Amino acid sequence: MSMKMNMSTMKTMVAASLSLVCLISLRAEITGQWDFESDLLATVGNDLEYFDGPDGPTEQETKFGTTATFGIPVIDGSVASVMKTAKNSSSMGYLLRPDLPGNGGGDLANQWSLVMDLLYPVESSGKTRAILQIDDPFDNGNGAELSINANNGVGALEGHGVIEPNTWHRLVVTVDQAVEPPIMKKYIDGKKIGEEILPVDPVWGQIDGRWAILDQTSAYGDDSVLLFTDDGGRSEIGYVASIQFHDQVLSVGYVAALGGPTAGGIQTDVQVIAAVESVSPAPGDPLVFPEIPIEIVLADGDQPVPEESIKLILNGEPVVPDIQNLSKGKKRITYDPGLLEPGVGFTVEFQFSDPSNGDLVSSTLWSFTMAPYHLPPLNPAEMAIFYMPFEESTAVHDGVVSDRSNSENHGVLHLAENAGDRSIEGILDGGIDFNIELGSGDLNYIELGKPWPDIPNTFACWIKIAPDFPASQRVGVILGNYNVAKNINWEVHTSGHPRIWWNNGSLDWKIDQYDMRTGEWEHMVFVRDTVKKQIFFYLNGRLAATLDKVAEDVNPDTFSYVGADRRGPGTHVFKGQIDELALFAEALSPSEVFRLYANPFKFPEFKFPTPPIVEMVPAEDAINVDRLPGIEVVIDESFGKTSVDLNSISLALDGSDLTRETVQDGNLVRIRHQVSEVLDAESSHTLRVSYSDTADPANQTIREWSFTTAPVPTIVNQPQDQSVLAGATAFFSVGASTVGQTTYQWGFNGQDIPGQTKAELVLKNVQPSQAGGYNVVVTDRGGTVISKACTLTVTDNLPDDPSESLILGQVASWSFDGNLASGIEGFDGEAMNGATLTDDARVGSGALSLEQAQGQYVDIDRQVLSDGALAYSSAGWIKVTGGEGRRFLWETSPSNWAVSTEVTPAGNVKVF
Repeated sequence: MSMKMNMSTMKTMVAASLSLVCLISLRAEITGQWDFESDLLATVGNDLEYFDGPDGPTEQETKFGTTATFGIPVIDGSVASVMKTAKNSSSMGYLLRPDLPGNGGGDLANQWSLVMDLLYPVESSGKTRAILQIDDPFDNGNGAELSINANNGVGALEGHGVIEPNTWHRLVVTVDQAVEPPIMKKYIDGKKIGEEILPVDPVWGQIDGRWAILDQTSAYGDDSVLLFTDDGGRSEIGYVASIQFHDQVLSVGYVAALGGPTAGGIQTDVQVIAAVESVSPAPGDPLVFPEIPIEIVLADGDQPVPEESIKLILNGEPVVPDIQNLSKGKKRITYDPGLLEPGVGFTVEFQFSDPSNGDLVSSTLWSFTMAPYHLPPLNPAEMAIFYMPFEESTAVHDGVVSDRSNSENHGVLHLAENAGDRSIEGILDGGIDFNIELGSGDLNYIELGKPWPDIPNTFACWIKIAPDFPASQRVGVILGNYNVAKNINWEVHTSGHPRIWWNNGSLDWKIDQYDMRTGEWEHMVFVRDTVKKQIFFYLNGRLAATLDKVAEDVNPDTFSYVGADRRGPGTHVFKGQIDELALFAEALSPSEVFRLYANPFKFPEFKFPTPPIVEMVPAEDAINVDRLPGIEVVIDESFGKTSVDLNSISLALDGSDLTRETVQDGNLVRIRHQVSEVLDAESSHTLRVSYSDTADPANQTIREWSFTTAPVPTIVNQPQDQSVLAGATAFFSVGASTVGQTTYQWGFNGQDIPGQTKAELVLKNVQPSQAGGYNVVVTDRGGTVISKACTLTVTDNLPDDPSESLILGQVASWSFDGNLASGIEGFDGEAMNGATLTDDARVGSGALSLEQAQGQYVDIDRQVLSDGALAYSSAGWIKVTGGEGRRFLWETSPSNWAVSTEVTPAGNVKVF
């Protein structure tokens, strides 16, 4: 039988062909260790091998030496022997046989631990690097099961911690596929940095799954894994000093005793010390719910920790915890703090004396912040531009589904034949089920009645997706209108990854670190903040990911579908359950996102001693603030035990008192001031408000916070001179770097042109009287900038000279003579996927060379044709040297594939 087979197939055959061998280890035995004293020989176990064999590229690029000979940092103060790894392709790498026994109730090694001392230089940092390839060590046919990601975090699917560049670290990873759920824990230098639940394949199951390693008694004589390689060649040059494998999950105390990297190899004789296994609330958690106890799980070392040595301190005050023995060697320490103040941070310190470590007093310190649970739930019906709570009594074919926002964008439900009633119990009252049988071609969706009334900058909904939904399948579109012009989709992609698709892919963001296939209701929110120029993804009320890009403003002209987009049946239709679907024109704040998420929950009432501030404008640490800002502080008296003494209020900007307007608005006290003198651009300012309550004696509240004003807008692409024939169309455009809402005003010969308030100016059927100078005034919250004047020349007849007539009305051109610059300013190209220039030219000294198989192209990051253009001309020299299928020559498209030219499969030229 061939050794070349996929690991998943082999695992099934192993399970079917092997008799059950029960190997019980009473301790975590070291089954393999490699210390790289000038070769791949093992200190314990089997020698390492080169995946591509002797004298192959891996061996040729691998170097042995010391930290001194390589000029890299020493290890724990001493020179150490190390191996410099190759930058491995998918056919390269190192073959490691860890000699693990089958365990965890399976035929394979389901419980194991890896210890590794490693260093990556600066040039290798910030890139994805494979560490272990487990599932297919024969053909290296898939991605690594353990990696360091581009953020320098460690994990299988989620990255935790940071592998600092040019720094020696001791990385410990433990895998337990026998527990429910299966889990991977990660440590750096003796400290736990995170853990993640490992997904269970619906076909192969949990035991002997993807992260299980072939055991030492394999029927095929191989228990190998691959080091520093995967199918994508995700590898960078690094240094490794020692590697160790264990046949069990190392305890947190064992890992703590291992500590950081050491010269001379990883220790083999370790005295286990006591260590904290887990704490709750989680360190840094910004949204802790009320009435959740403080809890610590403590694992004893070789000797038990005396209970009398255990101390717990909350915000500097000692408290008396409850101590319980969970099992042999483990204690649970809990404390009920009562109702902690909402929106406030708390610090916990946990101390104990460890007889296993010379009675050393160990201390663990962490902080968390209570959720603002005192705030009322956010009502989408009042704020949203679209809100479907799915509270209809039935959800049947042709039924109306109501939009409860003021937009009244009601939809009609279209269901596949025999779909029945799709109404379900949601997270909050009713919900809707869009599940279909995979591959059936069924299409369940809601067709809305009209486009959005404004740009949808915040998307929010609850979804529930089956945990066994296939990772290779797209869960589908929650809400979208692809593939028409100005399209926006919000969806869940393959492997359960949330995704936002914006305007034909000008922004396409998949959140790869989160898998929504949990079988539970999950709340997801995308916030597009044009002021901060970032997109935020929130999961269950918490900020989970940030993208430093927002793309251009766009508001679809065409209505959207719920549960699909406009492509009809296909893999993109949503296959899950949806509830509380909402869109907002505003970029919701973190507090507003939490209030939206908190709608289904009931919180206890909390009264502050004095009425609290609930809103500040500008917000604390706000950036890109208008240079003539309106200032407002809002105090909510309903949250306090007393009222505000209105005569005690003061407001100051940069130390100078401000005149203020105070308005009593029900339970709200609003303190306002409008700045009248323009603040400097990109300048930092401090606001201060103080007030007292009506208690006796009065309690004073003082709050200081800062903000930064916006920069002045800048023009990055000036409008260009145009020469056109009378009766033709002239097109001017401006590219500006702006913040927030931006206005444009085009002018002609010093006078504003009524109605011309976009970034583009389109003049149709141009006449000689329109010849002259044009410019545009660009205004945003940072101020105003005026473009340079450009000239429009209108000609009655084409010039006789072709060199002049051919450039008449020209918008953009590229000669490809040595670079990708445009003959007209603002349209320079960028080579994508390895596109290159060649001297094999028909005209001039250079040409563009593209490989279809590599997906090569040149990107022009600026619109060439105006939206709605009815006529255009394009010309160029081409030479087709290969490829197959449709080969696009150029695509000048303001919307989906609207204007393009291609070579068809038959070799014809086609205009689309």
